[in-house]
Amino acid sequence: MYPFIRLGLSISKSTLSTLRGERLPITATSTIHYTCHINDIDNFLELNNGRVLTLFDLGRTDFAIRTGLGKQLIYHKWGLVVAGSSIQYRKRVRLFQKTSIHTRLIGVDER
Repeated sequence: MYPFIRLGLSISKSTLSTLRGERLPITATSTIHYTCHINDIDNFLELNNGRVLTLFDLGRTDFAIRTGLGKQLIYHKWGLVVAGSSIQYRKRVRLFQKTSIHTRLIGVDER
């Protein structure tokens, strides 16, 4: 199931940080921290591969809100699209382990 509670918390934290004047420039890197919960793990007690991509969505949402890009996306009916992804797992993320996601914009096309 999609982590709607985490999504809501992520949106509220990002919005509060922009209201406090902690806005990021579009070239900056957004960082979110999270803990691997019981509903994020697979049968090996590690972070599920599918959940990794879902958590990356939370990172994109945080980036869009904190840079002010989110308002423009809604106004122009645009989206932050992942054209492709290639993940190289360097470490295992175990149950209740804390980790972070860093998000930055690397490309824009004409569409």
